[in-house]
Formats: sequence, structure tokens, C-alpha cells
Amino acid sequence: MGFKTGLFVGAAVGYYLGARAGRQRYEQLDRYLSTFRESDAVRQARDAARNLVDTGIDATKQALKDATAPDSRLRAIS
Repeated sequence: MGFKTGLFVGAAVGYYLGARAGRQRYEQLDRYLSTFRESDAVRQARDAARNLVDTGIDATKQALKDATAPDSRLRAIS
């Protein structure tokens, strides 16, 4: 069985099983995911990641500001 055929068969089987599970299973999984997203551990990880990204953005802005300052060539030479 080629890759494309296997991919098609896998998608078809997944669709069939998903359709059989129906709306009730979807809602159950959605509740699980909502509970997971709202947990303290996930919230703390999300906040830590956001702080890390913000710190990186601030550092990048400062580095660009320093690099484009009029006297930046003089500082690089010294």
C-alpha cells in the first residue's frame, strides 16, 4: 500500500470512527479539554511562557534601539 493510499484509508477510518462517536463524545472531549485548559498547572505554564516571550520582545526592542542609535558605531569601536 502506497503512502497516498494509506493516508486516504487512515483519513476514511478516522472520519468513520469520529462520525460514529457522534456529538456526545465530542462534548465529552470538549469538557475534558476545557477542564485541562483551566487547570492551575496549565495556567501557570501559559503565564510563564507569556512572560518569557514578553521579556524576549523587550530585550529585542532594546537591542535594536541600541544598534540603531547614532553613537552605536563609536561604542562598537571602543
